[in-house]
Amino acid sequence: MKTIEEFPLKLQESNVVEIPYNTRILSVKSQGGSLFLYGLVLDTEEEKTDKYDFRLFGPGENINIDLFDYTSMGSVQVGKSMMHVFSKQIFDGVLGAL
Repeated sequence: MKTIEEFPLKLQESNVVEIPYNTRILSVKSQGGSLFLYGLVLDTEEEKTDKYDFRLFGPGENINIDLFDYTSMGSVQVGKSMMHVFSKQIFDGVLGAL
């Protein structure tokens, strides 16, 4: 069965999130002061998962990693703060330089 699921993100620089295998990431949105990732889960019976690293940066913050391999998820306002969200799939536990 296909469903759209939400996965909470913490308001910190890095979030490693495990989501069901072959989920299509749709968006990141704020809701009631919290941040959520939304994804189209193509098979809710699938037991395998994928890991992603989500990076959050505010305007003027020092970006201490190479964002070349990351995908921009867009910008989202959480309370009075604007957060710019980037994602990268982690393969075999390899995250890269932190």
